[in-house]
Amino acid sequence: MTPLEWNEGLSVRDFHIDEEHRAAVEDINAITHSLDYEPDSLLSNFDRFVDHCREHFRNEERLMEEHGFPQFDVHQSEHHRVLAEMDDIRRRLLADGPGPLEFYFRIGLKSWFLSHVRSMDAAGLEHVNRVRGRRYDAE
Repeated sequence: MTPLEWNEGLSVRDFHIDEEHRAAVEDINAITHSLDYEPDSLLSNFDRFVDHCREHFRNEERLMEEHGFPQFDVHQSEHHRVLAEMDDIRRRLLADGPGPLEFYFRIGLKSWFLSHVRSMDAAGLEHVNRVRGRRYDAE
């Protein structure tokens, strides 16, 4: 399976959020690598990704709320939905092993991440940067 790659098309023009997204790409690739080469590390790699998401979502939500993003509630609800889904995936992974979840780990997770970053995050951070009065937060 082709690894997910960071590219500038995924940038939301905020240095810190972009760095967190780069780390998420690495985590997603580690999950896929686990399926192929190190099945015993799948749960720990998935847990690391979920922990990363929890922290990242808090950071992103703080920025959006502080800058009055009009669709903040919708964005936050999507984060809550995804975290609940990941909790369910973890339960299923422990109960049934990775086999029934292989599509989720190989395709679903990547697809969700790319879609979320390119749509919801891009819109939210565009608003944040507009309120900040700058095009890119490089600090």
